[in-house]
Amino acid sequence: MFKKIIQIVTLLIVGLFFTVGQVSAADNPTSGTLTASTNSAVVGTNVTVTITASDGDGIEKVCLTDCKDCQNATNCAQSWQITQAVIGSFYAEASVCAKNADTGVNECSRTNPEGISIDFSDLTVSCSASPSPVQTNNNVTFTATVSGGTGTYSYAWTGDCTGTNPTCAKSFSSAGTFTPTLTVVSGTETKTVSCSAVVQSGSIQYISVPQYIPASCNGCGSCGSGSCNGYSNHSYSQCYDEDVYWYCSNNIKNDKKEECGSDSCDQWTNYCSSGNVYKKRNCYDRGCNNAACFSTSKAESEFVENCSSLGCENGKCVVKPACECSFGPCCDGCYYKPSTSICETKVEIQYGCLWGTGCGADVAKRSNSTFRYCSGASNLCLGEWKQSLKRTSWTVVDYCSVGETCSVGKSACSYNSACTRPVNTYIKNYTKKCSEDNLFWYDSNNLKQGKYRDCADENDCTSDSCDNNKCANELKCDGTACSVGSDSYCESCESCGDDVCNCNETPCGCPADCKISGLSVSVLCKEAGESTDWSKDIKASPSSKLDVLLVVTNSGQDDLEDVSVEVNLPKELKYQNDLKIGGDAYKGDIALVNVGDLSSGSSKTITLGVLTGRILDDSDFSIAGTVSDGNLKSSDSVKISLAGTGASGIATVFSGTAFSISQWQNWQYLFWLATIALVAFGAFYIFPIVRKKKKEAMLKDIIKGVASADKLL
Repeated sequence: MFKKIIQIVTLLIVGLFFTVGQVSAADNPTSGTLTASTNSAVVGTNVTVTITASDGDGIEKVCLTDCKDCQNATNCAQSWQITQAVIGSFYAEASVCAKNADTGVNECSRTNPEGISIDFSDLTVSCSASPSPVQTNNNVTFTATVSGGTGTYSYAWTGDCTGTNPTCAKSFSSAGTFTPTLTVVSGTETKTVSCSAVVQSGSIQYISVPQYIPASCNGCGSCGSGSCNGYSNHSYSQCYDEDVYWYCSNNIKNDKKEECGSDSCDQWTNYCSSGNVYKKRNCYDRGCNNAACFSTSKAESEFVENCSSLGCENGKCVVKPACECSFGPCCDGCYYKPSTSICETKVEIQYGCLWGTGCGADVAKRSNSTFRYCSGASNLCLGEWKQSLKRTSWTVVDYCSVGETCSVGKSACSYNSACTRPVNTYIKNYTKKCSEDNLFWYDSNNLKQGKYRDCADENDCTSDSCDNNKCANELKCDGTACSVGSDSYCESCESCGDDVCNCNETPCGCPADCKISGLSVSVLCKEAGESTDWSKDIKASPSSKLDVLLVVTNSGQDDLEDVSVEVNLPKELKYQNDLKIGGDAYKGDIALVNVGDLSSGSSKTITLGVLTGRILDDSDFSIAGTVSDGNLKSSDSVKISLAGTGASGIATVFSGTAFSISQWQNWQYLFWLATIALVAFGAFYIFPIVRKKKKEAMLKDIIKGVASADKLL
């Protein structure tokens, strides 16, 4: 009996794989791939997008922004040139259409991937190395050249030279070609480039010549038949006496190539700060290094006079006059406000059709402010008007239905009879719905069509999403969406009172934030062990390790003592107990890290590792850092987009063969799997019980003498 059951199970398994083979053999879908020459381009340039498809029965057409005929060829490749005149993302889905050999009906399928996304920006980045070639153990400087974007940039050098400034200097002890990578972020745009420096071994022989005496061969040797004894007079250049000189090929110093100048300082100038008199000047260090002139400057400041109860104006202690006023928009309660104080604001609102004037296109608005300033000589608002240099980002002010259109200059949607369609007529762009956190057109059959608009706006300080079939752009000024002090932050958020002197604030306009000294922190992140660049926004997978970098900088004029940094990690990230300050291990609590003293103009780095957890749905988190020293405080954060596990990737293994969820959707797999499970259950559980019961009954019959004991054998 047991052997028969095993034979039945074997036959069922063979039948299962026979059926699977039949299904696989009958399934011969049309295949197509979608590729782009690049996924990031400068506005106004072309990007080539290509669909490559194949089908043994012939391909009718391939479609992206429009459809192109393939004339039933078994292999077909068609390309489109995509360009965009404004900054933003282009997105389109592609399909391949072919005739079904069994039914004779044309069927269309999505390509792999289903759609293509191209980011267009006006940010251009390049870098260069100087000098190159350079001798070993001499500094080479890598310099970034950036244009476009928002005008504000963050820099991250990685690889053979690391740093966060527009330039990165380093010396190399061995010969070779060294290539660092530069990543520049401006607003929502990011560009990565690299540049190389050639380092040569050996050294140049320096020969001191008291005085250069001009000669027909420029001091390189005696002239013989015009050959200068085979020496060339401008073979290379080198530093001598803090200037750049030409040298002959026989290492004799030649004429001066460049005058580098001498060290100097500007004249002292007095200024007022905190009611007292200070003086300041710039000093310059000039000279020659690596066959090139250099010039660096340093600001110096000194205390001059305590004005005590007196006032300070134009760098001098003065006796304050009696109160000039007691009320008014340009009166501080006693004195007239300066001409830099704003006393009146007018807002001009512009209505436009950012997404076109077709049926269903929404109405957008943006604004520009005009400010009136105090005159400095009156308590009334009598100064000049000045217009803001920046307009706010476009936002939706009215969502239009498919029967309405947008008109330039109007604040609301307008009914348009031309947009009405007869009842029961198919409409391609019938309604707008949320999909993938953006708005897409859906047809009258409720099938998704092309993208209507990206919900991500131009404001870095908003949390962008799609909800209730509308784009939602929630303003966040806590540093989680945009860096505190960025252009978007200053334009959209109230900066005075955030404990950071930023957004063109001054000690007079916002004394709570602006002090004489300056303290800042920058938080960056990247995948651990990868040669990728430090970033302010990173996408991570579950159970992956990330490296976190915090750069603490004292940009003020005073040295700081006992500077501390708070590191705030969300519960979804696990700290790996590997924090280092400047490369040295730190064993304390990361909730409050003491980085010690920080001299004026210096920086310190903090690095640590975190491990991402496992979550069901995609979510965004942030790692925040806050640096403080007494009344000085600054904060920054980095965004972590963590992918959820969901139900994808789950597989069940039976008899050494894995079946994915997509395969289970075929009823034949379910039928055979259920059959095998039932048979196995009967063979390994029910059958032994039945056999045991039968044996017990036989024993009773033997005891009674009804049956023979031979039957037990």
